[in-house]
Amino acid sequence: MSAKRNELLHVAEQTVRSPARSEAPGGIEKASQLEAAVAIPSWGWLPALSLICACGLLIVSFADTSARREASGAEALFWAGLLVIYAPIVMRLGFGHVSRRETIGLVITLGLGLYLVKVLHSPLRFTNHDEFLHWRTADDIITNGRLFLQNPLLPVSALYPGQEIVTSALVSLSGLPIFLAGTLLIGVARLILVLALYLFYEQISRSAQIAGIATAVYMTNPNYLFFASMYKYESLAIPFAALVLWALARRPARYDPSRIGLTVTAILGLGLIVTTHHITSYALAGFLVLWTVLVAITRRRWPNQPKPGGMTLLAVAANLVWLLGVANITIAYLGGPLSGAIGEVLRLAARHPSAGRQLFRSSAGQIAPLWERMTGFGSVGLILLGLPFGLFQFWRQHRRSAIALAIAGTVLLYPVSLAFRLTRRGWESANRSSEVLFVAIGFVFALAVTQFVLRGRLAWLRALVLSACMSILFVGGIIAGWTPAWRLPGPYLPESDTRSVEPQGISAAEWARQYLGPGKQVGADRTNMLLMGSFGQQQVSTTLSGGVDPGWVLYAPNIGAEQKKTIQKGKLRYVVIDRRLLAVPGLGRSYYRGTPLEQAYAKFDRIQGVNRIFDSGDIEVYDLGVFVGVP
Repeated sequence: MSAKRNELLHVAEQTVRSPARSEAPGGIEKASQLEAAVAIPSWGWLPALSLICACGLLIVSFADTSARREASGAEALFWAGLLVIYAPIVMRLGFGHVSRRETIGLVITLGLGLYLVKVLHSPLRFTNHDEFLHWRTADDIITNGRLFLQNPLLPVSALYPGQEIVTSALVSLSGLPIFLAGTLLIGVARLILVLALYLFYEQISRSAQIAGIATAVYMTNPNYLFFASMYKYESLAIPFAALVLWALARRPARYDPSRIGLTVTAILGLGLIVTTHHITSYALAGFLVLWTVLVAITRRRWPNQPKPGGMTLLAVAANLVWLLGVANITIAYLGGPLSGAIGEVLRLAARHPSAGRQLFRSSAGQIAPLWERMTGFGSVGLILLGLPFGLFQFWRQHRRSAIALAIAGTVLLYPVSLAFRLTRRGWESANRSSEVLFVAIGFVFALAVTQFVLRGRLAWLRALVLSACMSILFVGGIIAGWTPAWRLPGPYLPESDTRSVEPQGISAAEWARQYLGPGKQVGADRTNMLLMGSFGQQQVSTTLSGGVDPGWVLYAPNIGAEQKKTIQKGKLRYVVIDRRLLAVPGLGRSYYRGTPLEQAYAKFDRIQGVNRIFDSGDIEVYDLGVFVGVP
C-alpha cells in the first residue's frame, strides 16, 4: 500500500509541474487515484500497538499464574503488564496526526484488552461477590421460566432483570453455561461502552484526538478494570447510558431522516437501562434534567442545539413507574446506605472522632506500600490539577453548548465524592459513583491536556509526558478502587471474597442442591452464603431478604433461648460451618465478644438432636430440624 501511495504521489508531483499532462486522460485518472488513496485513512500504529497490547496480556497471564503458585514477583509482573497495555496506546493518542480510524481502533483495543485482564483473572468461573448475586437471578429465570422470583442474596436484583433476561436468551440459544454467556455479554457491553463514549466525546468536541484521550481517561476510573467488568447489572446499564447520551447529542434539533433512528435508539436504550440498574437510570435521568434546564436557559441565544426535553420526561416517568410499580424496595435498599454515608460526612466535617477512616488500610489491618499510597494520592492530585484548566478551556470553546455545560456541572461533584471516600460507610458509594463521574471528568481532563500539554514543539516528548501522567491516573485508580488481595488470583484466603471461592466450597453447595434439594433455609458465613445461594440454589438467610442474620447462631457460645428464637424466626433448617475461618479469630466479635470461634463451632456437636449431615474436612453442614419442628 505504501509503494502504491508513493507512486501516486510521484504522479501528482509530475501532474502539478506539467499542465499539459494534467489535461491528458491518463493524468486525470492518476490524479483521481491519488485522491482516492489519500482519502483512505491509515491504520497507522494500530497493528503494532495491538501486538504490544497482546504482549501486555501475556505478561498479566504470567503474573496470574505466578500468583496462583505463590511465586515471587507476581505483583511486579501484574503492574508491568498493565502499563504495557495502557501506556503505549495513550502515548500514540497524544500525537495530533492520528487518523480517526486509527483512534477508534486504539480505544477499542485498549478497552477490550483491559477487559481481558479480568477474564484472565477468573477464566473458569465467577469469583467476585456481586457476580454470584446476579448469577442467582439469571439461574432462577432459566430454571423456572419466570421473572421477579425472590433472590435471597440480593432481592433488588430480581426486580431489575434486564441483564439476566439477555443472559437467559443467550443460554437458551447457544447452550452455553451462565458463566460463559455472561462473560460474552459483558465483553460486548464493554465494546459498546468504548465506542459510545468515543462517539459522544467526538460529537461534543468535534475532535478525534480529544475523544480518544477522553475515552482513555475514563478507563482510569477506579472501577473500570475489575468492578465494571463483573457480571452485574451496571456493567450492562452504563454502556447503554453512554449510547443514549450519544444518540441524543447527535440527534439534530430540527427534522432530519436520521432523527427517527437516533430517537428509537435512545428510547430502546432507556428502556433497557430502567429495567437493568437503578442508580444508572437515576443518574441518567438527573443528567437529562440538568441538560434540559440548561437548554431552556440558553435557547434564545443558541437555538440550534439538541433538545432532550421529550426524552427527559420519558426518563423521569419510566423511572417513577418502575420504582413505584415494580421495585419499590429500592427506596429502602438505597436510602439506608446513602443516609448513613451522608451522616458520616457531616460528622467528619464536625470532626467527630469516629467518623473518618484510615486510607490505604485493609480490613485485616495491612497498610499499603508507600509507592501505592503516593500513586493513589498522585492520581487524585492530577485530576484536581487538570480540571480547572479543562474548565477554562471548556469555557473558551464549548460554553455555547448546553450539554457541555451539563458535563461541566457534573464534574463539580468529583470533589464531593472525595469527601465520601474519607468515611467508612461513604467509601463504597463514592467508589461506585466513579463509573458515572468519570464520563464528565474524561471530557474536561482531555480538554486540559490537549491544550496545555500537547500544544507546541517536541510532539513526541509531550506525548510521553501525557502517557506518564495518565499512567499514574490509571495505576492510582486501580489502587484506590480494588483491594490488593483481589488484584491477582491465588490460594484460598478466608473471608476474602474472590480469594475464598474454591472447589471445596463449590462441592459442598452442589451437594446441598443435589441431596437436600433447592430452596432450603440455610445459614452460613459470607462466602458459603454466596455459594449455597448460587451453586446450591438454597434460600440462604439474609437480612436483605427479610430473614435473620445467621451470625447470631453461628458465633454464639451455645444454643440458648435467644438463639432458638432466632432459628425459629428464620426457619433455619441447616447451618454451614467452615473451619478454615478459625484463622480469622475476630470474625464473631461483632456478635459475641469474648467467645472463641472454635468454641462457637464446637457447640453443634454437643446438642442432642442436631446432626452433622455433611463433612468435607473443612466444611460441615448441620441439620437444625429439631428446633423448627422438622424430624
